[in-house]
Amino acid sequence: MPRRTYSPHTLSVAKVLGAQIKIQRKLRHLTLAALAERAGISRSWLQRIEAGDPRSEMGVVFEVAHLAGVELLAAEADIPSIEKRQAERLALLPAAVRPRHIEANNDF
Repeated sequence: MPRRTYSPHTLSVAKVLGAQIKIQRKLRHLTLAALAERAGISRSWLQRIEAGDPRSEMGVVFEVAHLAGVELLAAEADIPSIEKRQAERLALLPAAVRPRHIEANNDF
């Protein structure tokens, strides 16, 4: 199976989030083993998350971030309100999309 490639932006964001998790973990005086146990994952998996491995599962990364005290949205964010607005917006969009057909201009 070919190896998945990621954009430089994705790699940078994963590293920043991983570093933020590590900083918060240390500020809370949590060991790798303690946070990993609270999250229900292995110590090595937590090390990969903190290193910014983009292959980590999104739900696990969010759970670890939450347990470490990393705020992924502004503290005052009203999550239910955001979810409602997103659902309303999605309801206005088509259920399926087709790629746009762009006619090639071969006049050289």
